[in-house]
Amino acid sequence: MKKGIFIVSVIALVIIVGGALGYGIYKNIDHTVPYDYELENYIKVGDYKELPYYKETAEVSDEDVDTEIKSRLEKAAKSEQVKEGTVTEGDSVNIAYVGKIDGEEFEGGKSDSYDLEIGSGTFIDGFESGLTGHSIGETVVLNLRFPEDYHNADVAGKPVEFTVTINYKTVKETPELDESFVKDNTKTGSKTVDAYKKEVKEELLKKKQDSIDNAMKDELWSYISDNSEVTKYPEKELGDALVQAEKKTEQYKAQASSYGYSWAEYLAATGMNEESFAQRQKESAQKQVKDSMMMYYIARKEGIKFTNREYKKRIAEILDMNGISEEDFKTKYSMTPREYADQNGWREGFYLEKVLDRIESFGKEVTKDEYEKIKAERDTAAEGASASSDNTASDASAQSDTSATD
Repeated sequence: MKKGIFIVSVIALVIIVGGALGYGIYKNIDHTVPYDYELENYIKVGDYKELPYYKETAEVSDEDVDTEIKSRLEKAAKSEQVKEGTVTEGDSVNIAYVGKIDGEEFEGGKSDSYDLEIGSGTFIDGFESGLTGHSIGETVVLNLRFPEDYHNADVAGKPVEFTVTINYKTVKETPELDESFVKDNTKTGSKTVDAYKKEVKEELLKKKQDSIDNAMKDELWSYISDNSEVTKYPEKELGDALVQAEKKTEQYKAQASSYGYSWAEYLAATGMNEESFAQRQKESAQKQVKDSMMMYYIARKEGIKFTNREYKKRIAEILDMNGISEEDFKTKYSMTPREYADQNGWREGFYLEKVLDRIESFGKEVTKDEYEKIKAERDTAAEGASASSDNTASDASAQSDTSATD
């Protein structure tokens, strides 16, 4: 019935198989004693010193500040349930509905309480517009038809009758930007609106600069990775990564089934099939282990340590940055921030930050034009190496065919 939920699931699947650099690359890999053997026997790490990089300076406009403050005001809005008035476009209403095809209810076509934003396109065409103009508390009968290409083949193209009761609508009261709001929301002790705007601008600048810095470091890391070679994968670490990847696969299969999709349909939405997904999964696990070995190799080589005190401090910084207390975190996630961090690879993620900081300190900052030229030269060299590799493979194949004929 609901069209939007599946998209979220697909995005989650893309993220899990994407192998993005960050805290998640170490999740579920047990490094209680990280690689207690000679890493040189498993990986040849590319040059990580004196690498060129370009880092732009973040800029934040007054419009950016106004947009951020507007967002904060909306988040601070108080909601109230209203049981009078009529339904209009953009309203958030709570409804109870029952859908019937040929007089019979069908799976997924019923709810006693569902929050719906009118005009969001969450339900099939005609459902939301059919409620517009009706009164709160009214029961409305909608005679509609499922789209021919609806994901559930059992109901696709069929006429359906929905009986919908509009329980109430939710009205938000957004606060004004005044000194009272500033007092309740400042993090640095701002007392006036102007001071608060300056505070918000500084926050945005830091967040944007951090994003720029991280993107730059990701490029450095990718270059090092591209020029590093795994001679063999350690069985335990790769095995752990593959086991966890398989567990994730089972979770996604169950999720797809709960929304009425087959696993093949779920994969097709991401442009994959069973074979390509399995290959992607294997490559993702290998990349996790490769990144991990690279990090520990460089850390050991350069004497980079990450203490428990630093770990505790970084967790506290993450909580503060997201405006959540330790108690609120425990209530929301049913575990302490430290337990959550341990389970989700934060320690290694923070450790990687220190390694990347050291790599940056070894590097050479260049101008944007200089960096673009360097990247172009690298791309040309990579294309040449790829073409040479293809030619070598073709020559070997031709030689093999000739030998077979002889």
